Amino acid sequence: MSKKQAIKAISLLSIGSLTGAGCAFLTQVILARQLGPTAFGAFAAALATTTLLAPLAGFGIAQYWLKAFGQEGWQAVRWLRGSFRFTAVTTLLVLAALFAWAVLGPHDATTSWLMMVLSAYLLGQISVDMINAKLQLEERYIGLAMWQFLPHLLRLLSVAMLASVMVELMTPQSVAYAYMLISVGIFAVGTFLMWRMYRGHLALKEHGDGGVSASELTPPASMGQVAAQSWPFGMAGVFYLIYFQSNIILLKYISGAAAAGIYNVAFVFMAAVYMLPSVVYQKFLLPKIHRWANHNQVRFYQVYRTGNWVMLVFGLQAMLAIWLSAPWGVKLLF
Repeated sequence: MSKKQAIKAISLLSIGSLTGAGCAFLTQVILARQLGPTAFGAFAAALATTTLLAPLAGFGIAQYWLKAFGQEGWQAVRWLRGSFRFTAVTTLLVLAALFAWAVLGPHDATTSWLMMVLSAYLLGQISVDMINAKLQLEERYIGLAMWQFLPHLLRLLSVAMLASVMVELMTPQSVAYAYMLISVGIFAVGTFLMWRMYRGHLALKEHGDGGVSASELTPPASMGQVAAQSWPFGMAGVFYLIYFQSNIILLKYISGAAAAGIYNVAFVFMAAVYMLPSVVYQKFLLPKIHRWANHNQVRFYQVYRTGNWVMLVFGLQAMLAIWLSAPWGVKLLF
């Protein structure tokens, strides 16, 4: 890929992530304004709990695909059958655990109900992650940008409609129902696209034209083999979210829903800052890094070294921007 093509791809992904983050940010602003700190904190804590458990469903399958296809090329489709079975089993286990915690945990009735309804968010998140991996392997950056943007847009539209047209229905429960319907719809679309991928509809880049369907390769990888390969990626996702979102959940249980709601306002700003490295490394470079690590280690080292300096510069700029804008920005928006 030329520099011009790389800049174009990163720009497309950045636009998709920026607009998606903007939609997510506006959604949080509307919810915080309309629900108030206590109700907003209860909703945010329930959603954060579901999000925290999301990496356990699939347990790193989408991330492992990028490594497997980077190493094996077209032969990696042998991992698909076991991957889908492993994802189904782990998803059912996580849903069962989430329902058990909602019923048996130290929650009031509203929080328990919110957690059970928002458990559907898991299904949508699994579909987003797996289709993201497919589109990254195909280097279809416009489709990837749209797929990232769509869930945020749908959630913003649903919350905005509740806040403007059906104000009397603007409750944590109605918002949870809206999130649930959107997640189920995304899951349905994702399932259809995954079935097509299994049947051989995969335009894998940089590995020639040897496209085959997963059913044509024997023997396919078993569910146990998939688990043995994907677990490091699953653990990475779990520990990252523990670091990234467990503070909201802990605050809710320790200091109450209102404290969690106030803290979540600051968290929204930080999530926006983290968007740039996520776009560059997780969306654009990651499949290439897996390929270079196996087939071009000189390029791998060059990108790693340059990326460290670039991220340092942008990180310092973002830190200064937050210091300058937070005192008036938070009050203005919230």
